[in-house]
Amino acid sequence: MKKWFSFLLVCLCLGCLFASVRAEGTDQPTVTLDREEVTLYRERAVRLTATVTNADLRTVRVIWSSSDESIATVSNGTVMGRDEGSTVITCTVILPDGTEISDSCLVEVLIPVSGIRLSADALTLFVGRAGETVGYTVQPEAASNHEVRWVSSDESVATVDATGTVTPHKAGRTTVTAISEDDPGKKANVAVTVLQPVTSITFREESMELAAGKTGKLIALIEPENASYQRVSWSSSDASVVSVQNGVLTAKKQGTAPVTCTAEDGSGA
Repeated sequence: MKKWFSFLLVCLCLGCLFASVRAEGTDQPTVTLDREEVTLYRERAVRLTATVTNADLRTVRVIWSSSDESIATVSNGTVMGRDEGSTVITCTVILPDGTEISDSCLVEVLIPVSGIRLSADALTLFVGRAGETVGYTVQPEAASNHEVRWVSSDESVATVDATGTVTPHKAGRTTVTAISEDDPGKKANVAVTVLQPVTSITFREESMELAAGKTGKLIALIEPENASYQRVSWSSSDASVVSVQNGVLTAKKQGTAPVTCTAEDGSGA
């Protein structure tokens, strides 16, 4: 009878020990934040939510803290960005017996872009000529992301590459836009006009002889015929010998004076 009693007592003790260990392994209190990492802008806020399990919330104390309050502060789970940089936000739960459990979230604070300024509001280019690069600055200077994306509203007229270089293709108009990679709502435009340039100007007459007081008319031949802007300006190397206005020459006195016709489209012809 004593042997059976001893055996039964040992079995009961082992069973109690096993049950006790099993309960401790499955019912430990935990706290978990809903995010592991957060990115926000300076002077903007984000809300973190902590979930506590296996604990009576009426008997615990919750403490929120930031490892660097110059970067971000936290109050009741609301994180406010203060300056550019990184900090760790921690939620600590203190249990009735003084035990502490916690979870953390890495917070990165950025300085947002407020605007973009371009080096030009308008640009005039010529078909067949080299393009031009539009410069830009991001505001504020301390903004975390200075990258922009370039687009052209009509790439058949002109295209723009990643550096802001605009290349002309045919006569027409297009709008080139710099868009902030940080905030697509921040953008700036430049109006681009592409002209078919004057490539050459010739006269029907190679020379003209006029008596003093007489007039003559020079005819300018512009190439190509589809040049966008065909206005020209006239000049005489010696207006005391011969003057010129809109191609009409007036001889003043004996002598020789070359007359020049120049395209006004800026092409240099």
